[in-house]
Amino acid sequence: MVQELEEFGALARGWKPFFVMRARVALALRQDDGWHLWYSYTAFLPELPENPEPLSVETRSVRAFREFLPLPDAASAELAIAEVLESPGVVASKAWTAELAPTNPHLTFEYEPLHPNRFAGPKRLPALTAHWFNSQYRTLTSTKELDQELHLHESPFDGFADLAAALNIPVGLDDLNRRRVSEFVLIPPVELVFQLTSDPHSELTNGELALVFKAHPDVRADKLRLGVKAFRQTGSPDRFTLNSADISRDAKGFLRIKHKLPSQNVPLVQVFVSSDNEMIGKWWVRDFGSSFNDRMLLHRTMDASDQLKSSFFERPDQFEDKVQLLLTLTGFTALKYGKIQTDAPDILAVSSARHVFVIECTTGDINSRGKLQRLSDRTKLIREKLANSSNPPVGVVPVIFTSLPKEETAMHWDTAATFQIALVTRENIV
Repeated sequence: MVQELEEFGALARGWKPFFVMRARVALALRQDDGWHLWYSYTAFLPELPENPEPLSVETRSVRAFREFLPLPDAASAELAIAEVLESPGVVASKAWTAELAPTNPHLTFEYEPLHPNRFAGPKRLPALTAHWFNSQYRTLTSTKELDQELHLHESPFDGFADLAAALNIPVGLDDLNRRRVSEFVLIPPVELVFQLTSDPHSELTNGELALVFKAHPDVRADKLRLGVKAFRQTGSPDRFTLNSADISRDAKGFLRIKHKLPSQNVPLVQVFVSSDNEMIGKWWVRDFGSSFNDRMLLHRTMDASDQLKSSFFERPDQFEDKVQLLLTLTGFTALKYGKIQTDAPDILAVSSARHVFVIECTTGDINSRGKLQRLSDRTKLIREKLANSSNPPVGVVPVIFTSLPKEETAMHWDTAATFQIALVTRENIV
């Protein structure tokens, strides 16, 4: 426990000058011996949210809130960080205090220096998580009683599941009686702007790389380090580091840098960003006028208007076929078994680096009829068989492709993380 707190605290205090707000969500349930915290999420933010929506619920058996605490200076940020480090298993509001662990021997701590499983992405999100888990523990409060109390609340909720969804709680309701989680996340002060919908955004065109970063005003450009891996159309990628002296801040506060790549035929670059020797994140920037490989080039002779992308989710009955085509176009070797073999995954895919992906495709509930458990079991079986082959793969990874947006899969994040299943949602596909 001590080491995890020390590592988290050291990074939190290193980024402390950039934190302007603490966002916190908490849910507590009343039991015979008082209030106990079931779930909390605390994030330290380098910028103010656009539309913060506080929430407060108090019934006989439920206490829940979503709150935003401004951190106007380094001293207030230090107090907020110290509160976490001194009592990571306790959440206190103005009116009540709740502890995470009704039985201390079952309390553990984990420090994730990159990001929690459900937040996997380009940006680093270091997290300290306190877990309490006791498979023998049962609370006397029933979900039906909680539902009735929430129906009668002055801001009514359609039961406990509705409240959990409003708070964006990623722990399944079946774990309510046995599992508690308290999570603390640090949001880095620098982010590459790469979405085409953003203005401005990073671009790659004919070997010209223009990077745009959203950064806290106090971030020093000379402290940034930008590594680049440029994938050429043919041959090995170019690897180099940009000169931080070339970074400038524009009138709107964005950090910008331009660089001419060694080769014009570069459809894709990966940018590694760090500050003061702390990793911030790694992002991809594409040249949308250039094809990544020969397969994509061939496809565009048939789909010059990008119909595959614009109609990808229109026909649920074609979703599996379109996922297979997408995998093939991005360089995988994909074998489709859906509707051909009943006791098999929908798709098996192999990368050029010899990673095997065991893939299920769904347009509905990602855990319908225990789909996550079945995918995990099939992956284990395939992994065991390939491990005994003459040329075993580098790794075997279970994956769910879903047409649902990420937020609609939240109730199954914890289960997917337990089975180590990667989740590819609508946003990822687009």
